[in-house]
Amino acid sequence: MARRILIVDIRQDFVACGVFSERRKRLTPVVLHTAPFHGSNMEEISTTLSSMLDYLKERGYRDFSRVFLSLPPRALSLRVVELPMDDPRKIEEVIPFEIGDLLLGDPSEMIISALQLHSSKVMAVAVEKEILRHYLEVFSSFGIDPSWVGTSLFSMRYLLQEDTHRAGNLGIVIGDTFTVLFEGKPVFYKDFYGKDELILIEGYLKKEGIYPDRLVATEENAGILREVFDGIDIEVLSLPGDVSLEYAGVTALARHIEHGLEGSVNLRKGEFGYTKEARALRRAVVTTGVLVGMIVLIGGVDFYLRYRELSEELSLYRKALTEEYMALFPKESRVPDALYQLRAKLMEMEKDLEILNRKKGVLDIMNSLARMDNLDVTFYELHAGERRVVAKGETDSFDSANRLRELLRGMDGIREVSLADVKAGTDGRTRFSVAMVLGGGND
Repeated sequence: MARRILIVDIRQDFVACGVFSERRKRLTPVVLHTAPFHGSNMEEISTTLSSMLDYLKERGYRDFSRVFLSLPPRALSLRVVELPMDDPRKIEEVIPFEIGDLLLGDPSEMIISALQLHSSKVMAVAVEKEILRHYLEVFSSFGIDPSWVGTSLFSMRYLLQEDTHRAGNLGIVIGDTFTVLFEGKPVFYKDFYGKDELILIEGYLKKEGIYPDRLVATEENAGILREVFDGIDIEVLSLPGDVSLEYAGVTALARHIEHGLEGSVNLRKGEFGYTKEARALRRAVVTTGVLVGMIVLIGGVDFYLRYRELSEELSLYRKALTEEYMALFPKESRVPDALYQLRAKLMEMEKDLEILNRKKGVLDIMNSLARMDNLDVTFYELHAGERRVVAKGETDSFDSANRLRELLRGMDGIREVSLADVKAGTDGRTRFSVAMVLGGGND
């Protein structure tokens, strides 16, 4: 019997969904539906999302074997770092420490995952816990619990009906998404809105040495791409099955699911872990406990006494360690795992020490930023850590933001400069964040 799957894709100004029938790992669309919304606040999006779920409910689509939710790329923070390791588990462990200084928010208030790119590059994907919690509550009110939460941005390449493993860099532009593959492996993902942001992408690809040899794009994007990427061969892409562009994300994610979602991230982790899997795990733990109990009984009283003695010693050890930890850090009232928390504290202290040892470089950068009086630039947030400095501010135009980046690149003590999150505000000002890597000179 075919299983029923629901895919919901939240875009910039509309929500698209698709009900699919799954048989032998193939997904066939049964119902496709879209609903627009105005504004970008979560309440407006949630109202539209609720009306869409009501639409499906009224037509008898209530129960699903699996539900997939794609968040809008603008709700996520994407940062690329270089990590000399390829073990996915180790990468997941260290990525929060690696990008903590690059995020504009508090990393402890975010769910952070990692996506391995080509070579040793890793893309960190972060979402605020409040945003994730809000959307999950909307689904919960309909008795639905999504098993996967991520973004269709990483799935768009599955809409191509050609072999993507050919030599060279292939750019794929579908809707508001931009993907670059090197011999079939992803090296770049980004969403964009308008020509100005495409110009920033073009400059970044040149700088990183991943400039596309050719572009495949939907017809709606072909014209503006020819203006920005002058001289590159652009092929017009027809979406499979005459699917309209508004369903591109839903269709791409369905194709990706058929391929096992390899090369994607699931933000349902930690405190937001999928509850159905958690219940299954609890049942497995109970079953294991019963089996262990039977072994203990069969093994006899001697085995049981030794087990109890070891358990008591372990409890005493944990209690003593917790007491020592609380004596060192009296302001922390909750200590569920003293050993893990102590390790995290030591890592933070090591980073703080490194920052202090190099504080002159950070102070020089702060002084340089304060002297930018030849540009209409205002900085209102600064994060300094390790060898990175991240400043957040606003200016009068996209051009001024680019000029600022070039001025910073020419300063002593700065090795790398990257401009991100460049957005036009309703007041006519342009918001941005600029990340600087300290180095050069005698470094």
